[in-house]
This record gives sequence, structure tokens and C-alpha cells, in this order.
Amino acid sequence: MRIPKSIDRILELGEAIYRHDFWARNSKPEKNGKKAAPPPELKELERYLKSLPFSTLYFVITAIEVGRELVHPLMFLTTYVAAAGAFPLHYQAIERVLKDPTHLALYLERGLRYLHEARIDANRLLEPWRVQAAAEAA
Repeated sequence: MRIPKSIDRILELGEAIYRHDFWARNSKPEKNGKKAAPPPELKELERYLKSLPFSTLYFVITAIEVGRELVHPLMFLTTYVAAAGAFPLHYQAIERVLKDPTHLALYLERGLRYLHEARIDANRLLEPWRVQAAAEAA
């Protein structure tokens, strides 16, 4: 299974956020009662998401939904088009992706695996002409 570079970067940052959260939860609490600082990867992920086109953000949102087992992989296109209608502004789509940054990598990776098992090629779905054709078909 080949993963597009843009999605691979999101997975990389999401895994770093998860590791940071894991160690923060399982280490000794600060003596002064302060919470651990948010991971620097969270800001980096937010900046990276801002640089991505809508098509990639909608793909990520839909793959997360598949990974959370809320959507069957064969309903990918329908859910993708629904995400485009539900999150018409760039910041809304980014907020949806960042809704649960700790588990982002887990759900995204699981969604990609389910898509692969359903023989849906994520790499080909993100080709610009396919995204445009899908939007026009809806």
C-alpha cells in the first residue's frame, strides 16, 4: 500500500503527538501541579494542514471516519462529498481533522488500511483530475 506524501506527513506528526501524550500521562506529575506543555508537533501539524488543499483535507476527514468505523470503506466517495458540504471553509476542515489530535494517527492509519483491504487506492484518489471529477459527479 502506497501512502501519499501529504498523508504520510500527517501520520508522522500524529504519531509524535500520541507519543508526547502517552509520556505526559504516564510520567510523574509536575511538583507544582502544572500540566505538560502541548507538543510542538501540534502547532507544526496545524501549520502543515493549513498548507494542504481542500481535497486532501476532505480525504483525511473521510479516512478518519472510516478508521473510526463510522463509515464503510465502500461509502468513501459519498462521505467525501458530504465532508465537502459539511466543512466548506478551510479552517472548519482543519478543526475537524484536529478534533482528536492524540488519536489522529491511529484512526487515519486504520482508515487507510480498511480502504486498502477494500481495494481502494488512496494514492489514486488524491490525483487532482480524479478529485475534480468526483466533485463534478456529485
